[in-house]
Amino acid sequence: MEHICKQLIDRLLKNGADKAVVSFNQTETSEFNLIYKELNLLRSLESTRLSLFAIKDNKRAIKSINQIDEASLEEAITELMQSVKDGNPDPAFDIADYQEPAAFTDGALEPDNDLIVSRLSEFSSEMKAHFPFVHFDASMSHTHSKTRFMNSNGIDVTMERGYYEFSTMFTAKKDGKMSSMNYTYFQAPNLDKPCMEINQSRELIRQIVEQTHPDTIPQKFVGEVILAPFVLGGLVHTLIQSHFGDGALISKVSLYPDHLNQKLFSEKLTVTSRPRDPKQAMKYFITNDGYLASEQAIIEDGELKVYPISIYAANKTGKPFAHCHSNNLVIEPGEIALAEMIKDTKEGILCMRASYGSPSPQGDMSTVAKNSYYIKDGKIVCPVKETMISFNLIEAMNNIVDFSSETHNAGEMIMPYMRFSGAIVSGA
Repeated sequence: MEHICKQLIDRLLKNGADKAVVSFNQTETSEFNLIYKELNLLRSLESTRLSLFAIKDNKRAIKSINQIDEASLEEAITELMQSVKDGNPDPAFDIADYQEPAAFTDGALEPDNDLIVSRLSEFSSEMKAHFPFVHFDASMSHTHSKTRFMNSNGIDVTMERGYYEFSTMFTAKKDGKMSSMNYTYFQAPNLDKPCMEINQSRELIRQIVEQTHPDTIPQKFVGEVILAPFVLGGLVHTLIQSHFGDGALISKVSLYPDHLNQKLFSEKLTVTSRPRDPKQAMKYFITNDGYLASEQAIIEDGELKVYPISIYAANKTGKPFAHCHSNNLVIEPGEIALAEMIKDTKEGILCMRASYGSPSPQGDMSTVAKNSYYIKDGKIVCPVKETMISFNLIEAMNNIVDFSSETHNAGEMIMPYMRFSGAIVSGA
């Protein structure tokens, strides 16, 4: 890796590039699958990805290949430099400044295949014994990856990591009725816990059985919504990308283009990017530009603290670039259990899964709640058929009631349940 990356940087500069970046990644994955409740497939995957980036005369181009023989490298360099020549100049294009070389190693670099088989067999046995009405598939894999990142300013970063990943999709059939599909997944540095004990997997599977007999909400109402962690994580990421990311700022669609250190949301909301969080399996050690990544609060007590943007977006907009992404997001847990949140809800929806598109520039959006529950006077009344929830995402983050003490760790985000008020709920 070191030899190829250094050689390619030199060759790009000799071919006329003013600045160059090379990223070389090799990945090995071992994957075990449960299909029709039985462990019956093992496959191994190997991949190589080489990305070349060049700037010349304020023009930029990127080329990715998966072959590293001499003919493929020469062809990639020729095509890249031609693309640079044909590009449009923009003085905002740049690469990261020099930093001291760094090397990072994280996680289990070698798979424990016996333990993978044991955990999957354990999961399958419990499903068959305790959830006979549930149909499911599942997979567990181990991934080992190596990356070398270099640029012509002298940046040289080596990264090697290993992690496990589990996912399962399930549905139930009971009394001639079929539930909708649901799923759960996680990425983890080890397999020290049974799959059923991670991210409330057992509870989600229990719920799918009773969701074979959903009902409709009795009437349209304005009430509270409790967002499950996976739903909350997706909406928070959508919020950040919609108003604080590269695209939103460059295209000038953000409602908050010059709002650093201003209060925009409820003081209960703090969203932190933690790229090296020891609790998360999918760490990242450098930004896409190559700067060493660091923990930063994007939103703190409702105030915008940083725009998680690249060098290009920073140069384009005149804002400081960030040493973090809008990934590995963490919202700290609250002090109230989910059961208490439900008990304190007069009328609302426990939204366990959701389907939605992009919000409007002003934040308005409609969400179809799936695998969800109707709450009335502090009690879960019934699972509901697909139900429409309409709200403004920005207002929702200002109408936060509380966060749960329970959290879900997907390996790339850690989120609690969140309850907010003012949503319009109606039958889909």
